[in-house]
Amino acid sequence: MASYKLLIKRSAAKELEGLPSKVRRQVVDRVAELGATPRPQGVEKLSGQEKYRIRQGAYRVLYSIDVRGPIASSTPSMTLPRR
Repeated sequence: MASYKLLIKRSAAKELEGLPSKVRRQVVDRVAELGATPRPQGVEKLSGQEKYRIRQGAYRVLYSIDVRGPIASSTPSMTLPRR
């Protein structure tokens, strides 16, 4: 099975920094799993786009999968819930 290189957007990294440490760890662990399994159970493909969404608690992680090059990559970005 191929492994994927994860490329995290700077904006997603900044959003992660603002999360409480327990929640941050859960989200980071979930994103790290995308390297081995880019389409895990519970993933939803966004309609009209080549992007996917996974949920971790109240947070959504949006990402795309690029398989064109010699190294496949998954680029997650994060959406925070409305407060």
